[in-house]
Amino acid sequence: VLVCLLSIFTIYQSVIGISQFYGLLESRHTLFPITGTFLNPGPFGCIFAIIGVYLILYTNSFYVQFRISCNSDSLNDKKSLLFRFTYCIGVVALFLCVSMIVLSKSRSALLGFIIPIVIFFLSTKRMKVYKSRIKYRKAFAFVGILISTILITMIYNVRQESANGRLHIWKVSLSEPDKSLILGTGIGTFPRQYTIKQEEFYTEQGLDSNWIKYADTPFYAFNEYLHLVYEIGVIGLLLFCLTSFLVIKKQLSHIGCKIFAYGVI
Repeated sequence: VLVCLLSIFTIYQSVIGISQFYGLLESRHTLFPITGTFLNPGPFGCIFAIIGVYLILYTNSFYVQFRISCNSDSLNDKKSLLFRFTYCIGVVALFLCVSMIVLSKSRSALLGFIIPIVIFFLSTKRMKVYKSRIKYRKAFAFVGILISTILITMIYNVRQESANGRLHIWKVSLSEPDKSLILGTGIGTFPRQYTIKQEEFYTEQGLDSNWIKYADTPFYAFNEYLHLVYEIGVIGLLLFCLTSFLVIKKQLSHIGCKIFAYGVI
């Protein structure tokens, strides 16, 4: 039932995204053609990344059962029919997820989709055997560094000006941290605190700084962890990370919830 609901939601959002891409519906952001029902392509792409991770692991994990079900004589069995329908609609939704991630051009969505799948692949029994052998460790390390370098370079060059704008936000946010970052300044206070930080940054750097063209008044830090530090402090961030760790650990230890863990990752 959950797979069906997620798949239907995916198809609904995809229809809106495709309609916006072809100009049949208006985007909810003046600078980006595709946002779905969201205000920005970032969350639009990220929701597909989360659902996409779950669907790709679901279709992979239950492929054998699907083949067996299709070849069985239980064509009129309601449970078998529901399973086959769920699997098929999940495959369609997965294809749409990947398409929407590409069209959204969201770097966070792309990373959020790739990283958990790589972790899942590396955690399989066959890969654990390879990794345990010394002669394969250097090869894994080399391939990992190479792929990471290529991926980061590609992601940076997708929208270079946008990437520089975010680097500017992080640079300003991390300049001269004060005591308020320990407990934070409260939910929803990031825009005000960032404006103060930015003023202090350019008072020190001067208005002739190369970063001045990226100066802005963003509503969020474009980095969830940095945003949390500003609003609920380092202590709040540690509690958030601890909670996330416990949730993922609990799900990984439960066979029925294991696939969900990678969605949380």
